[in-house]
Amino acid sequence: MRKIIITLLMVSLIITPIFANPMPEGRSGPDPKIFIGVISVITLGLGYLLFRAFTNHDKVEFISEEITLSINDDNSVDVEGVYHFERTGNAIKTFEILYPFPDQKEYGEVEIKSVTINNREAEYYNFELNRYQRINLTLGFDGSDKCEMRILFTQKPENSSYKYILRSTRKWLQELEESIINVNLPASYILESNYPELAEVNTNNTQSEFSMVKTHFYPERDLLINWDNK
Repeated sequence: MRKIIITLLMVSLIITPIFANPMPEGRSGPDPKIFIGVISVITLGLGYLLFRAFTNHDKVEFISEEITLSINDDNSVDVEGVYHFERTGNAIKTFEILYPFPDQKEYGEVEIKSVTINNREAEYYNFELNRYQRINLTLGFDGSDKCEMRILFTQKPENSSYKYILRSTRKWLQELEESIINVNLPASYILESNYPELAEVNTNNTQSEFSMVKTHFYPERDLLINWDNK
């Protein structure tokens, strides 16, 4: 497509000066001003198409997330992630992403319970790279500019600590419009977290809840939490 546009543009640029030159006296023919106008319009049109071809802004953006970590009595951690994406332009129908999991040697084997895209069960390719398990899956934008991905998985770390990967967001080279992180754990536990800062929002006889809501979030580090008995 780009080669065709470039070729047509070059032809129009070559033809334009030919018809722009004065015609010899006494020679009949079409008014050269007509050709100049037509060729100018063609040139401008092709120039615009060429500009669009080289500055195509159709892309997918990672917009927001809500992460919930639930620590259980057996020291396992249930992770639920909800992620929202948007496309600009309608040329993109599908878009592949990689979803990374925390180190299995340190935080336990990953047990994927469900992965959905736009509330439908998603197919994914599961693989391991440099000790880190990842899944490859495809977002769908057919008929909509928005896409929602949900994932639920469990890990059981040997120690009372867990790291959720946040820094992968930086691969998108833009801030999240909103990031919500929730941590739930038994009321008999004490939670420690240095980054990002989590505030206690609710505690009852059985469970304590912590949360963080940030806008324009561009994470500097991963989320690392530790817990212990009171």
